[in-house]
Amino acid sequence: IDDAIVLIENIFRHMEMGKSPIQAAQDATEELSLAILATSLSLMAVFVPIGSMGEVVGQYFKQFGLTVAFALAFSTMAAYTLTPMISAYWLKDYREEHAKPYKHPRPKVVQICLDKFEAGFQVICRMYDELMVFAFQHPWKIVLISVASLIFNLFLLPFIGTEYQPTYDSGEFSVSVKAPAGTSIERMKELTLPLEEEILQMPEVRIAAMRLGGSRVPVNEGNIDVKLIPSSDRDRSMIDIMDELRRKFGNVEELKVAVVSNQGGGRGDSRPVQVGLRGSDLELLTTYAQDLAERIRQVPGSTDVDISSSEEEPEIIVKVDSLRASAMGLDSTSVGKVVEMAFLGKSTSNSFTIGDNDYDIIVQLDAAHRRDINDVANLRVSNTEGKFVRLGDVADVYFSSGPTRIDREDRQRQIVVYANTVGITPGDLIQKIQTEMIPDMNMQVGYRYKMIGQADTMAKAFSEIAKAVILAIIMIYMVYAAFGNYDVTAVCDYRCCFRLDGSRADCKYDVADRFYDAAGSGYKKCDPAGRLCQSGTG
Repeated sequence: IDDAIVLIENIFRHMEMGKSPIQAAQDATEELSLAILATSLSLMAVFVPIGSMGEVVGQYFKQFGLTVAFALAFSTMAAYTLTPMISAYWLKDYREEHAKPYKHPRPKVVQICLDKFEAGFQVICRMYDELMVFAFQHPWKIVLISVASLIFNLFLLPFIGTEYQPTYDSGEFSVSVKAPAGTSIERMKELTLPLEEEILQMPEVRIAAMRLGGSRVPVNEGNIDVKLIPSSDRDRSMIDIMDELRRKFGNVEELKVAVVSNQGGGRGDSRPVQVGLRGSDLELLTTYAQDLAERIRQVPGSTDVDISSSEEEPEIIVKVDSLRASAMGLDSTSVGKVVEMAFLGKSTSNSFTIGDNDYDIIVQLDAAHRRDINDVANLRVSNTEGKFVRLGDVADVYFSSGPTRIDREDRQRQIVVYANTVGITPGDLIQKIQTEMIPDMNMQVGYRYKMIGQADTMAKAFSEIAKAVILAIIMIYMVYAAFGNYDVTAVCDYRCCFRLDGSRADCKYDVADRFYDAAGSGYKKCDPAGRLCQSGTG
């Protein structure tokens, strides 16, 4: 509605000059047509780039930016068409309206308050006049002050923290637990149950549900999902409760405990700081990840630091000797199929039917013969001649250990270092990681890092915002260059001061290009040779 307000005020000014409403609407619209267009285009130059941002942040602001841009476009059309037409027929003559007496005079106390407010407002107006006169008399000082203020604000940026999404009181969070590799689900239940019971004892907790293992989660990992009572019924916020649980569960025997909010998002984890280390050698990557995690733990305010690589679990390696196997009429493929069938089991093509139900038939060694490494070495494998050969005679069978999961990204192995923050913003911790910790690690050639999860999304969002700001500045300059008039030699101020009671201290011109206020106590004269409006009295 800005365009309509400006236009109606100008129409009213023309009516005060003695014109009819129709003539005033026509002249006022012609007078402000370019100004309204320039103002609307300058605003659209800001919001169109906002609506054109990419990445995830663009999905948040696209509707906002385009909605405002289209609203500005239609408001400009209304200012050129609807507003002048309505004003020409609906606005009444100014002198006739103010000649009518008040039907309902205000109480004396109210009028005194309004007069006091008006007096203070007029003081502010006079201060504004003096400030404008000073600005036009010293333009370069104003420019230097503005530039210095901008530079000063830029120097304040390092003291302002950054984060993609602040943690809010949603009333729901999780406590993730992780035990050493090889821990059974029964042992996990014994270790996690006391934590769940302690959480349930808190008066703010409504529900606490424990989950151990899953389709892609080993049994030595789990979560306790916590739901709090409504915030109106508790004295502490969710953040305070999470901090208390971090202090309580900081040194739980045989368990790594992390308290996460489940807000935001990431690569299977909601912690805001996630650093992906990538390379070819998994052992070297693990060393780098543990080194980085230890460095992050030393930063005050960092918490819930962990790495994504699972601990190595014990395993039995069967390494077939090709020479001995070929001499016995065997190869790696046939040996592998027999070992898989014996210890993992294999479904046959037949099925067992009971009534209307069919059941698969699985061939597998009895559990009594699948207990230790000797059972693997003593496994008999048939060759092409139908003879049975002991597996230990054609292969090396030995204990070893290895990871249960290997993550890859961009065709490289990856280990993620996770961290949460308390008392500092994620952006502060990310900056320390990128500028101090990673360079000090001196990783070998072929090994690199990448911020992922919320950290990556935040970096992309800031990049898109910076592009939108730069594009907006360029478009605003183009609008000003197209509509600006740099040959103006005099700047005259015209101000209509509205009082709170609805009356106005109106300004009016005379033939000498001076304009007076309604009381006639002062004037301002346009100086043709200067660039300001000279003030005077009389």
